[in-house]
Amino acid sequence: LGRLHCYCKRSGPVYIFARSVQFHPSSALTHAQDLKATIEIAKAEEKSVVELIVDGGPDWSFRSMTTLFAMGRLWRDTGIDGLCAVTYAPGQSRYNPIERQWAGRSRQLSGVTFRAC
Repeated sequence: LGRLHCYCKRSGPVYIFARSVQFHPSSALTHAQDLKATIEIAKAEEKSVVELIVDGGPDWSFRSMTTLFAMGRLWRDTGIDGLCAVTYAPGQSRYNPIERQWAGRSRQLSGVTFRAC
C-alpha cells in the first residue's frame, strides 16, 4: 500500500499484577499504582519517558477525568520526564502488542493458584 512501516522490537521484562477482581476491581487508579511500582523498578538515571499503548476500555478511557487525573498523578509522583499514552481506534485493539503477549501469559497462568497474602 506504499505505507512506511517501522519494526519495533518487543523485548524486556513483563510485569504481571494479579488481583481478585471481586475484591480489588480494576480502575485507572489501580493501573496507575501498578505502573508506579513498575516505573520505580525500571527507572534509570537518564531521561525517562513512559509510553503506554492501552485498549481504551472503561478503565483506560481518556474521555474520563479519572483516567486523566491518574495519569497526571503518575507522571508527577514518579518524576519521569514524559508520559505518552495512546489507544488504538475502536475495533483495532487486536493490533495492540500487549494483547499478543497476554494470550501466552494467560495460557501459562491457567490453573495456577496464588497464595493469599
